[in-house]
Amino acid sequence: SSSDGANADAVLTHPFTLGDVHIVGSAHISRASAIQAEALVRGIRPRYTAVELDEDRLRRMIVGERDEQSRVARAEVGVGAGQTLSEVISLTLRGKITQHVGALTYAAAGAVLGSSPGAEFLAARKAAEQVGSEVICIDRSADVTIARVMAAVGQAASVKPSAPPTTSSSSSA
Repeated sequence: SSSDGANADAVLTHPFTLGDVHIVGSAHISRASAIQAEALVRGIRPRYTAVELDEDRLRRMIVGERDEQSRVARAEVGVGAGQTLSEVISLTLRGKITQHVGALTYAAAGAVLGSSPGAEFLAARKAAEQVGSEVICIDRSADVTIARVMAAVGQAASVKPSAPPTTSSSSSA
């Protein structure tokens, strides 16, 4: 790895175009990951820059970047969410509590480590715009993922385990 952080963690060959595909494995609360992502995009000037976000999440992060004071509150569930017991209950009933707790956990860890959650995505996006690379969001909405998990948990909870097979206590002689 070079000192400017411009190396990819892996370089693959696209099966159809035979072009290089540079992969950066990142920690979502790492300043080093943000530096690496930005340096790589600036260094190779790719035609496309893919980020592991859905479009709505990227938009919310951009808004949060512009308005740092409300960034954590806007992270996943809205301004002021989870400040009262009734809001926590409302979030839970709407299936949003997991996202809220996750956002707060990332924000707290980022504060300790000196980085904002998702800084590598924003750094890659900014560098991509500067070099004329098209940014592509390649993830699905967290709402979809949470809904799938909740549905699977609900289905699993509704399945009653069958009774173990019984053995006959009588023996044949």
